[in-house]
Amino acid sequence: MYDWPITEEVEIMGRPRVELTVAASVPVAFVSAKLCDVAPDGRSSMVTRGILNLTHRDSDESPEALPPGEPVSATVELDATAYVFEPGHTMRLDLAASDFPSSWPPPLAGTIEIDRAGSALVLPLMDGPPVLPPPVFEPGAPEPSLPEQVTWQIHEDVLARERSVSIDHGGVRGRSGLADGSDRYWGEITAGVHDPGNSRASAGASLVLSWDEASVRTESRATLRSDPGNWHLSIELEVYDGDELIAERQWERTTPRDLQ
Repeated sequence: MYDWPITEEVEIMGRPRVELTVAASVPVAFVSAKLCDVAPDGRSSMVTRGILNLTHRDSDESPEALPPGEPVSATVELDATAYVFEPGHTMRLDLAASDFPSSWPPPLAGTIEIDRAGSALVLPLMDGPPVLPPPVFEPGAPEPSLPEQVTWQIHEDVLARERSVSIDHGGVRGRSGLADGSDRYWGEITAGVHDPGNSRASAGASLVLSWDEASVRTESRATLRSDPGNWHLSIELEVYDGDELIAERQWERTTPRDLQ
């Protein structure tokens, strides 16, 4: 983690990038980069982020395994952004070897070592006066608009040495006079704290459309598992007319990870 106090306003627009000299202890390793704005009271707001599989440091079409322990050059491009860092704030760059649960964990547990002298944060600085005046917004609604159902939970299994994140959301939807409906989406992703290669994720979706004379429903479920060498995917789909199952199908596939 690297901090730079802001003494004069800094405005950026475009895609920041982090140019790194990095050594990894394993042949497949990731680098996650997050650019943040830390307010004087200590609150941190993420401005933009990016992640790179270091085996893709030179090419996405022809990835190459890392030489363990040897430094390599790599560039992590962050998502495009437009932001102003105010005086008195702190610009923070957070580097890590993973970004769970936003990204799938790497196949092997390992470490990365950053050569600070051979690395740099490159910002797309805006020079001169602002192109447009700051926007003026109308006052918002007095009450927040909350979704009907949202669950986001983090689970820590101390004995299994696993960490999981689960989500569940959905609600009733109008269909512009054609039909009434509802939907629900849920999922969970789990990674081993010391064995990230053996991770798994499950997800599902339920969609319902109802008319006066009929009601139809689809139920779909998917499971993705990984080990250090392969992806294992299974998908199930069921279609109901009322409570009657009228169609179902299953798919299964195993694919080499190929340095992923």
